[in-house]
Amino acid sequence: MMMRYSIGIDMGGTKIEGVLMSEKGKVLYRYRIPTEVNKGRKKVLHNLTSLIDDMKSRHPNKKLHGIGVGIPGFADDKGRIVNMPNAPLLNFNLASFLKRKYRCSVVVENDANCFALAEYAFGAGKGSKVMFGLITGTGVGGGIIIDGKVFSGSEGGAGEIGHLLLDRSAKKLNVNGNDFESFCSGPSLAKRFIKAGGDKKKCLASDIIKSKTRIAKTVMDDEYRYLGMMLGDMVTLMNPDLIVLGGGVSNSLSPKLLEKELRNYTLPFSGRKVKVRHHKLGDSSGVRGAAALVFKH
Repeated sequence: MMMRYSIGIDMGGTKIEGVLMSEKGKVLYRYRIPTEVNKGRKKVLHNLTSLIDDMKSRHPNKKLHGIGVGIPGFADDKGRIVNMPNAPLLNFNLASFLKRKYRCSVVVENDANCFALAEYAFGAGKGSKVMFGLITGTGVGGGIIIDGKVFSGSEGGAGEIGHLLLDRSAKKLNVNGNDFESFCSGPSLAKRFIKAGGDKKKCLASDIIKSKTRIAKTVMDDEYRYLGMMLGDMVTLMNPDLIVLGGGVSNSLSPKLLEKELRNYTLPFSGRKVKVRHHKLGDSSGVRGAAALVFKH
């Protein structure tokens, strides 16, 4: 059978990265350019299509099966962007636009879902049945993979675990105020560390974990507890067999400690099987997952 190829796009607020990839996960070409969101929708779309055109021209003999686009926001099942704070594309149907131009299938997904799909297909998640990909970095997000397919929800917003309510005394959710992201993200971890008297010059997650001070230990104990509570709720709801960690904070965490902590906050039946692992693909997860979308959709 003839090998199929796709283009994957990781579309961020500062850069657009693309890969030309085979369905087996081999990257033939990688390229990135600035997004230039400050110049408006027309310029962003011009940059996007220029990048795609460049990749197609490098390998004109490779028949393009489709294009997958990962975005820091949400799109409905038609490819219309329903939430994307950092780019001027709200309510724009990106999938239809690209389909008309390139005459191939197009799938638009949340970037955390792309991370999860890449790890499932090519990385730490191989062989799992229900996998959750947790990204803890600048924010806290996640992607759900069930039987090899992304579970997106009705408008692409499934898996946003960081916006579960942590402060249960609150009367309503205040995004970045009383949710798990506001306690567990990298900036939130640093803020808690500094507030407790920690060194402002050594407040990255990796610095705090390496520190032997009482302040660092207390802050990290809280980090594991908060993440354990958050993941415990998710494990009870989804009953996954695997959680894959990604993002700057997660890279510094101990999977074994997180496994132990989350079992305090879930049903013993659900918690006994789930394993926690670090990602394997590094920074390439998102763009490779975007490329894989067209084969797994």
